[in-house]
Amino acid sequence: MIANRKRAMVSLVAAAGLAISVAGCGSSEAEQNDSNDENTEESVEDNDSENGENQENGEEDNGDDQENGEDDDLGFELKEEKWKLALGDGGALGSPAVYGEAIYVGGAGVFGSGLFAVDLQGNQLGQFEDGSYPSTPAIDENGIVYAKSTDGILRAFDPDGAVHGLGDEPIWSFDTDIEGDEVSIDSISSPAIGSDGLIYLVSVDEHVYALAPQEDGSDPRIEWSFEMDLEGTYEEWGRPSSPTVGADGTVYAGGSIHGGEGSKLYALTPPTEGENGQEQWSIAFDGSFQGNPAMDAEQGLFVVTDTDVKRVDTSDGNPENSIVELGDNSLVQMSPARGFNTPISEDGLAFVGTRATGNLRALDSTIEDDNREAWTFRPDHARDIVTTPVLDDDGMVYVASDGTSNFDDDRHFLYAVDLERGKADWAVELDDPVHASDPVLFEGVIYVGTGGGDLYAIEADGDAPAASEWPMYGRNHQRTSSMH
Repeated sequence: MIANRKRAMVSLVAAAGLAISVAGCGSSEAEQNDSNDENTEESVEDNDSENGENQENGEEDNGDDQENGEDDDLGFELKEEKWKLALGDGGALGSPAVYGEAIYVGGAGVFGSGLFAVDLQGNQLGQFEDGSYPSTPAIDENGIVYAKSTDGILRAFDPDGAVHGLGDEPIWSFDTDIEGDEVSIDSISSPAIGSDGLIYLVSVDEHVYALAPQEDGSDPRIEWSFEMDLEGTYEEWGRPSSPTVGADGTVYAGGSIHGGEGSKLYALTPPTEGENGQEQWSIAFDGSFQGNPAMDAEQGLFVVTDTDVKRVDTSDGNPENSIVELGDNSLVQMSPARGFNTPISEDGLAFVGTRATGNLRALDSTIEDDNREAWTFRPDHARDIVTTPVLDDDGMVYVASDGTSNFDDDRHFLYAVDLERGKADWAVELDDPVHASDPVLFEGVIYVGTGGGDLYAIEADGDAPAASEWPMYGRNHQRTSSMH
């Protein structure tokens, strides 16, 4: 309600300003109006040209020269981006992570796009060109950036050594020793960072690794590992999950058998002795699971598959008897490389997108009812929604579309949807679809990449993420995927 009152007050102030402006113009003569109209047309043309140059260079658009208004065909206000920057060779961008004054995002071009560093004003700071990085970088409390490429190598970069860039070489790397040079981008999971400083990752060799970085910059030590039983080799198992670290240090990870033969989720803890992690429990379920699980304040684990959304209660040690299906939907779709994740609001709403229909669904995890759907947002110009939405502290949920329902009207948007009403207040039109990039919110600005290799900065209504336990993919703007 506070968010609604805030927007209502803004609307009243804007309306009052508009009334004053109209009253002042009412005393003008008709001849002056004609002259002003001609000058205005010339000014708009000049501004359009000027703004186009700014956007191509990644410069910030102050918005004063752009008029926003409701598009009659869309039914919501159409806004302009803050800035846009073209990166790489035009390949799709993954999900950005933010630390300090820099944004880090991977490129997933056919021939490899590398890892990019961009400042908050839209200027490229650096690029590490070796490899393709469709997964999401994770950044620790010291600003070290961890990114995994399609060759199965996890690399660590120290931005402070290159003025927030990436430097010429990573400070260390960890090779999972997969067979062959490359694997499918559908098989690349993202790392997580625990409160103990360990780096957790799931590899296509069916292992979960806990890596301890070394102070001297040498390659990390394997603190412990665990081999999952997923009934097949990595060649058959093409979709590992990304790990999630609970508040007590429990690591949740798993994966799905390639071909849709089911999935498995493990809860793992460090070994009491030896080098192998301990299995607390594991559960098997139908559907393909590849995203990292989200968590709520009651230790509920949210798992998104290609058939439904599940909540698993991990608090009583018997999770198999506490699985609740929040929504049965064969159209739930996970985005390439890192899967899907559902943000959770303070009120217990879980948000998930669908393919083919392009819907955004809000599912209520707090009620016991066959119909848990609080609302469904159905935009006219969306074919698929396959990336994770993000929630802000002003009662808005932001979600990007991948393609359109009308192939003759190929338009793509990032939507700002009112969390209570389930309706779009405004949107920003994008040049290309978003099919591998989960938006991140940092200091009032949303950053998201497109399939055409553009990184967008879009001003949000709120100043920060929602105060819930899991408001975006990876939980926070550093994408640590950890509850600590």
